[in-house]
Amino acid sequence: MLNLKHNYFIDSDGNCLKLCKRAVRHDDEANTDREVVTLVGYHTDLSTALKSYTRHVVNEHICNNDTTLDLVLDLLNELDEEVQGYGA
Repeated sequence: MLNLKHNYFIDSDGNCLKLCKRAVRHDDEANTDREVVTLVGYHTDLSTALKSYTRHVVNEHICNNDTTLDLVLDLLNELDEEVQGYGA
């Protein structure tokens, strides 16, 4: 398993790579929190999985924040540095 920032990770099922995201869901009836894992997508190689990770993080940032182009470019630079660390 390859842990990434922003609650993402890449795992393998032996045939392909799976980009997944962790989240915490609150159950109001039981008043408990539990971790859930959402499958984001299947990929045949690491470089496409990391590109998909970058795309999803940027899309979430734009969707969830009142942002500017400068902030998005800063996020892209941060993600590019992270992805370069994995050799992709």
